[in-house]
Amino acid sequence: MRADGDKLMLELGPKPMQFTLEHWDGDTYALTPRGENAPTGSLSSVKFAGSPGGIRARVMTVDYLNENELGHFQR
Repeated sequence: MRADGDKLMLELGPKPMQFTLEHWDGDTYALTPRGENAPTGSLSSVKFAGSPGGIRARVMTVDYLNENELGHFQR
């Protein structure tokens, strides 16, 4: 996860794929997945949680990666 100007970017994989996160609602953002399992127009959510005082999230869940509970990241 990194900031690029006023956008949030998510980088995944050994050959980093970059995804721009668009604010959806509250602590939920949307990304457009790519690949053979993501039909045109697909969206997936990225949710942030566990932010004491609302400053920094402690947990991030990338729904696109979470089919087998592998999309849950914690500080």
